[in-house]
Amino acid sequence: MAKITLFAQILQHLPKDEIKKVIRKHGTDKHSKGCDTWTHLVSMIFCQFADCVSLRDIAAGMRSASGNLNHLGVEEAPSKSTLGYQNKNRVSDVFRDIYYTVLSHLGQQVRGGKRIHGLKTPVKLLDSTLVTLCMEIYDWALYTHTKGAVKLHTLLDFATFLPEYVYITDGKGADSTSAREVRVTPHSIVVADRGYCDFGLLHDWDSSGGLLRGAAQGEPPIPHRGGEGASTGGPSGSAERRNNRTHRQRTEGEVRQDYPPRRRLQR
Repeated sequence: MAKITLFAQILQHLPKDEIKKVIRKHGTDKHSKGCDTWTHLVSMIFCQFADCVSLRDIAAGMRSASGNLNHLGVEEAPSKSTLGYQNKNRVSDVFRDIYYTVLSHLGQQVRGGKRIHGLKTPVKLLDSTLVTLCMEIYDWALYTHTKGAVKLHTLLDFATFLPEYVYITDGKGADSTSAREVRVTPHSIVVADRGYCDFGLLHDWDSSGGLLRGAAQGEPPIPHRGGEGASTGGPSGSAERRNNRTHRQRTEGEVRQDYPPRRRLQR
């Protein structure tokens, strides 16, 4: 009872009126029997908070709260087969629009957002994480011969710590390649690690008014002479000495000509 009451208090922060407008816009409750879009949404949120690993866990957890579901705005706990049918047939566009609606609502509720002293430009945090999956079930999630995985590329707003954009690829997707699909807000600073250091990507962000600041995870890679590529790791031995000798021979004017101010890497 206490856990359901706490879960109900969390759901109270959702803009239900705006969510109902999105549901009516998509018409996903038309011809629905027993499990409407709101019940489906509550079940999926319950899955995350209760750390459920299957539809059976969701259905059993919701049924255990029978009598208290009215606090959640749910008339009846959905069964396992009902959840499976709705996950397969209900369009995902409605949940995408609900997410952006909730994101806009919660973003407006933040007061005194975090800001870096002396910096008025909005700051975005970009990073990726791996989610391991069973290869026998998710054969499309390529990662290794024995294990499947998906990679989440997430762009966070530093002021609210809320995700602005999430791009999902298989486990083999490179960070610098997948970052091209992430929508970066123009005239903002992106903080990322060395995995996103690609001069083609930096050029695209620079053209849209974005800035990049490498995270403090080792020294930034040294760009190759005469090209826009950059090594993903620091050179060692004779290769490092050749790179340093090449850069010493070039004049400051040549460096400025090849790399515009916003694209030059600074230590």
